[in-house]
Amino acid sequence: MTDRTRIIWLHRKLLKGEYPSLREMALVFKISIRQAEREIGYFRKIFRAPLKYSRKYGGYYYSEPFEFPLLFNSGIPDRRKSPVASAFERAIANREKLFMRLNDKSGIFIPYYYNASRESLIGRFEDSMQVMEIILGELKLVKIIDKQHYEVPIFNSEKTFPLKVKRAKVRLGSEFITLIYETLQDVIQWLLENKKAKPTMISPKRLIKELLAISRTIEKAVDIHTH
Repeated sequence: MTDRTRIIWLHRKLLKGEYPSLREMALVFKISIRQAEREIGYFRKIFRAPLKYSRKYGGYYYSEPFEFPLLFNSGIPDRRKSPVASAFERAIANREKLFMRLNDKSGIFIPYYYNASRESLIGRFEDSMQVMEIILGELKLVKIIDKQHYEVPIFNSEKTFPLKVKRAKVRLGSEFITLIYETLQDVIQWLLENKKAKPTMISPKRLIKELLAISRTIEKAVDIHTH
């Protein structure tokens, strides 16, 4: 079974409040405990799932309401799904780029989220740092190309688009990813959510300086209150 199948299985268990464990996942999918741990880490890192571990129940749970920001929420085949929607599903799940043609623009597109209720795709053209929302009806052509990206969107997907964003390169374990963010708060929140993975900020230098300045300010405030 694919990683996608494991993630959907995990999501369903969590929604039902069944506290799925690493051992249960390993038994169901015939994988190692270490692989199950990687699946949990992937779910947290890529989908920003608010997972927490319950010692009382010996499994994981959602600490707040959560739904997939992707098209394949249910994992149930939909015969009415258009070829375009299927292309989006695959591209987002596999972090693949698309070639898109609109009325006034064409080029390589990096998809981040799919809004099923609006039938729209949120992402950006590779040559632009402006995230936009594209309604399916506006598409003239779309196809998956044999190129992957390593971008992780951490901006608020419920904001009004177009949205100007920035990039930050981060090392997370042995993997290098690029955070796509709008505000400094987006980055701080992501770092706090992933602090156990000990992410290392690589660039840009201006962002690193801002984060260090905030860190020093917090340390001074704590020092004042503890002495």
